[in-house]
Amino acid sequence: MGYAKLLPGSSLRITLVTKILTAGLLVILFLFVLLGPIPIPESMGVGDFRAYWSAAYLLSQSENFADAEQLMAVEQAHTNWEGDFAVITWNSPWLLAILLPYTAVSFARATWLWLVTNIVIVFSGTILVWKTLASREKSQNLGHLAPLVGLLFLPTMITLWMGQVNTLVFFGLAAFLYFANRDQLFVAGAFLVLTLVKPHLVYLSLPIIFLHLFWKRWDFRLLVGLATSMVVLSAIVFVLRPSFITDYATTVATGSLLGWETPTLGGVLGSYLGWEWAKLMGIVILPIVVWLWWRYRERVHLNIWVQATLLLSVVTAP
Repeated sequence: MGYAKLLPGSSLRITLVTKILTAGLLVILFLFVLLGPIPIPESMGVGDFRAYWSAAYLLSQSENFADAEQLMAVEQAHTNWEGDFAVITWNSPWLLAILLPYTAVSFARATWLWLVTNIVIVFSGTILVWKTLASREKSQNLGHLAPLVGLLFLPTMITLWMGQVNTLVFFGLAAFLYFANRDQLFVAGAFLVLTLVKPHLVYLSLPIIFLHLFWKRWDFRLLVGLATSMVVLSAIVFVLRPSFITDYATTVATGSLLGWETPTLGGVLGSYLGWEWAKLMGIVILPIVVWLWWRYRERVHLNIWVQATLLLSVVTAP
């Protein structure tokens, strides 16, 4: 007995049913994450996210998100913070615009949702990086291992546990490389705004990206995409808090940021040898990197420049 062939209409109906079932399962999964029991320890994902959520919460109430006293009040009232000082976020206000949806739920629920978001970001970002950088067919076939490697990377696990936002920088660069390599520069530029939530981590990468693309061709799509994202996020913050620039500038100016001990080259030299000036080594490193780019710009692909400058940026960040 031969196999009956599916009619075109039957194939379309099966495809439609599959899509409906998939969408239904995704909706159920989303509702479970949003409304179901929280299956993680209370301390997981709380660390740094406490400051991010509290500042975003103040912004959602049109309050001064950079005011230490207001931050401490929110942290003690909503995040079970028992310290006698505020945990302040020094990140740009654009981050708070991104995190505003998480203030619609309790801090405990928001922490769980951010953990899930972080996992999705790492999962998606590693796939984008793999698709961009894996050139051989055999490597492409191993793409399913990329998310596993990304999630099991020790700094990734620490990021998830602490509720950090470094993942946004990673995803911004991953998406940039993916779309830039496909000549979709407006979209690539739009995703670059995610790197500005921690601009010190890309203080070398961003200048080289723009120098390289403008040297190749005077195409302003990348700049327009980035500017569009910045305007949208700035507009959201401005509507809620028109004085946000003054608020943020005041906090940063009085924050003694260079007084912090950080696990960077400058931080190590400052702690062990007393070389506080080493935290500003980027002032010297940036022109050196620009010179190296100019010398090897025709021989080194942008993908390599982004990877190399990112590593150097993180190590030498102030």
